[in-house]
Amino acid sequence: MVRVRISAVAAAILALVACTPQTPPAGSEGSSVQKAAALTDPKAIVEAAADPCLSAKGLFLTSLCGHPELKDLTAQVKTTLIGEGGAVDLDGARTLSDGQQGWIAATRNYCAIDDSAGVLNAEQVGCVKAALSLRVKEASRIIEEQGGFTFQRVEMNEASKPVVGAAGDGAPGSDLPVTKEVDFPRINAATPQALAFNTLMRNAVAQLRPPSGEDASQTSEAIDYEIAFAGPDLVSVAFISNQTTPGAMHSESASRVVNVVMATGRELTPGDVFAAPETRWQAALVARASQGLRRQLRDLRGVELSQDDIRDTITKPHNWRITERALVLVFPPNSVGPSTLGVMQVEAPWKDLKPLLKPDAPAPIRQS
Repeated sequence: MVRVRISAVAAAILALVACTPQTPPAGSEGSSVQKAAALTDPKAIVEAAADPCLSAKGLFLTSLCGHPELKDLTAQVKTTLIGEGGAVDLDGARTLSDGQQGWIAATRNYCAIDDSAGVLNAEQVGCVKAALSLRVKEASRIIEEQGGFTFQRVEMNEASKPVVGAAGDGAPGSDLPVTKEVDFPRINAATPQALAFNTLMRNAVAQLRPPSGEDASQTSEAIDYEIAFAGPDLVSVAFISNQTTPGAMHSESASRVVNVVMATGRELTPGDVFAAPETRWQAALVARASQGLRRQLRDLRGVELSQDDIRDTITKPHNWRITERALVLVFPPNSVGPSTLGVMQVEAPWKDLKPLLKPDAPAPIRQS
């Protein structure tokens, strides 16, 4: 499936065309200057992307702008996007525009709307209404201020129209559309550290997505994140992903944490956190993790914990979720037991780990 997206530049041009006479009067050089300025004006790009009614063509967009059950929700999305995106830079404005245009294309497909049709049926109206209600909530969290940084949610949305499963046997879920809902953060700044952070986020998401190919095109994806900690020294971002193939009985889950040392724009290493020798801190974390896992699994019979599996998991920083008060050891599905256990976590407070920590570790690891 090919993503249908309209670039921020195209969105801005469409907005200008809708508001500009088709035959400009002679000597209107000023309007050309205004058009050129709008292409690099973050506010104009955000406003154009947020308002689908500026150039509403086809059944879907005209319904968003005129249907009595949809137009008010569309207006709420517009107001929220403009409010959230009012302070983003040029790259941020283009990112927001791409996300909104991707959402429009995905929702049109997901709700199986043919733009050449006459009117929406009741099922389509209900589908779009539900999507708009969710979109208002999504738009309200596009910008997050934390730890002195402005984080912007990057959205990659796709949806196919409903498909028949490869086997064509009517298996449960085989007629559902394939959806791609992939979100990750970017720092709204042009500093070398911010640019390095943004690159690491894109790379992390790429590692969580299935390899490209026919199977990937038939796999629904959902990737979301949480900023576990943000401060001048360190930013910790925890990702969770789910993948489902039409007709499959179960989805596949995965997790990954990206801890960025902001002074250098690189990922955190064990050497940034723990003093030598490594056998000392590894043994302490294995003991802590084993105790916490046994406590969580005490009511489950037949689940055996491998010390080697625990050690292999907790020694990798992409399984370390950093918070203000603790190192959270994250155990992805299949890491220490069957996938049905899901993601498990064990906390190790910094105060308990203090004898093992380097005195110059980045905050909050280095407690004040």
